[in-house]
Amino acid sequence: MVVTDYGGTITPLWQRRGDPRRPVDPYAAAALHVLRRHGGKRLIVASNTRTGVDRRPALRMGGVDEEFDAVFQSAPLRLAKPHPEFYAWVLAAAGCRADEVLWVGDNLEKDVIGPAQHGARTALVRRDGLRPREELPAGTVLIHHIGDLVPWLVPHHRKEETPWAGTHIGGG
Repeated sequence: MVVTDYGGTITPLWQRRGDPRRPVDPYAAAALHVLRRHGGKRLIVASNTRTGVDRRPALRMGGVDEEFDAVFQSAPLRLAKPHPEFYAWVLAAAGCRADEVLWVGDNLEKDVIGPAQHGARTALVRRDGLRPREELPAGTVLIHHIGDLVPWLVPHHRKEETPWAGTHIGGG
């Protein structure tokens, strides 16, 4: 099971703030398709949202809405990350043990530390790496793009079958 944040994780880096309808990054969409269709991974979106913001139309426009088993948005839930109950709801919906969940996001506190405290494995998405005085919790993976998960989680998938092959958007 992979739980992913929305903004800054599956949206283009240049559109992190501002537009609440931020589109899905096409490279992220391709990676999500591979994780689901070739890797057999179940996917959940867990996003903090403002009142009136709905991520589902952007997921639909990005062609990834059907890849997700659930979409958790803080505004309708009236509960946001890093509230412990938010993590508990998402992990319950995952339908597996917390240590079988990989929580992926760009916010160290909300997408890494919080889920790790609930037993999830974590990956921090940061194109430019850690910020001064930041430290990753033990076991957290630092990646540059969500597409970096594909070789790790779907090792049998051939790199040349991915649209981001050779674009150097990820690590290494």
